[in-house]
This record gives sequence, C-alpha cells and structure tokens, in this order.
Amino acid sequence: MMDSSSEDEGEETQENDSPEVMIRKQLLTYRLKKVNVDDKSLKWWRVHREELNLLSPIARRFLSAPPASVPSEQLFSSAGLIYVPLGYKLDPEKAAKLLFMKYNAPIFNFNYY
Repeated sequence: MMDSSSEDEGEETQENDSPEVMIRKQLLTYRLKKVNVDDKSLKWWRVHREELNLLSPIARRFLSAPPASVPSEQLFSSAGLIYVPLGYKLDPEKAAKLLFMKYNAPIFNFNYY
C-alpha cells in the first residue's frame, strides 16, 4: 500500500515538472550519453529526437546550414561594424562572442534592446 502511493507521487511530480526542470533533465541525459566524434551530428539528433524532444529542435537549428548566403553576408557586415569603430582594439575572441550573441539571441526570443 505504501509502495503504490509513493509510485503515484512519483508520477505526479513527473507530470507537474516545469519546462525548466524538463530541460535540465534532458541536458543531463544528453551529457551522460556517449557521443562518437565520428557520428554525423544531425543524424545523431534524429536518432535521439524522441528522448531529447526539447533539445532536438534547438540542436537541429544550430547545426543546419542556412538556405542562402544572406546570413553570412550579414555576419561579415556586422563584423565590420564592430571592428572598425573600435579601431581594431577589440580582442578577436570578444568580437566573435559579440557576433555569436547578436545572431543567436533571437533564436531564444531574447530581447536585448
């Protein structure tokens, strides 16, 4: 009798997990998996898409190639805007981080204005 109530409580907590808790669980699951460096990334995510259903769409979006050259042209344009006004004094690693944040923040609907 005590066992059945504890099982019910376990099921209830799984159903009531917040999105943040569910994502953390999937991140932990992902970290525990052995990923072979020779595997194709998109194929790996396709195989594990049901188990990692919250992370899979994000990974596929990051790993897929853009359908046109416009994003790369925008990136080079932005790089010019970052480097030129600062007189090339900006560390290349910091510039790369700025560009990464500028173009990846919208994926997460982050409003930085």
